[in-house]
Amino acid sequence: MWRPHGRERAAIGVVEYVTSAPEARQAYYDSQYAASGPSMRELWELGWVQRFVGFEVLRDLIPTDHGDWDVLHLTSLAVTALPRMLMWTRRFDEHARQAGYSSMRELQRRWDTQRTKIERRARIQIT
Repeated sequence: MWRPHGRERAAIGVVEYVTSAPEARQAYYDSQYAASGPSMRELWELGWVQRFVGFEVLRDLIPTDHGDWDVLHLTSLAVTALPRMLMWTRRFDEHARQAGYSSMRELQRRWDTQRTKIERRARIQIT
């Protein structure tokens, strides 16, 4: 989902460095694949998310100030779609339920016990 679905527009970038707890890592990854991934794909197909890519770090070759992070998420949100993004929770709920969770909120509470996340936002331009 690196290329925009539709024409490229002004965007807000969201960068997330995630450190998942080793004992919860597989459960965290599984829930990302089952619920979050399909949700982000739907938002990308709608054009609300212009780009989304997630990286699982196998080994950090040059240590960073961010610590022992193991997942990097890069998201480009279309500025014009931000008002519609207020409805993203409903779409995430649908995918969370399909994956066997009661709601996205319940899944996020679970993630809060499974990971630490550093999140930054910026106005971006992909060149």
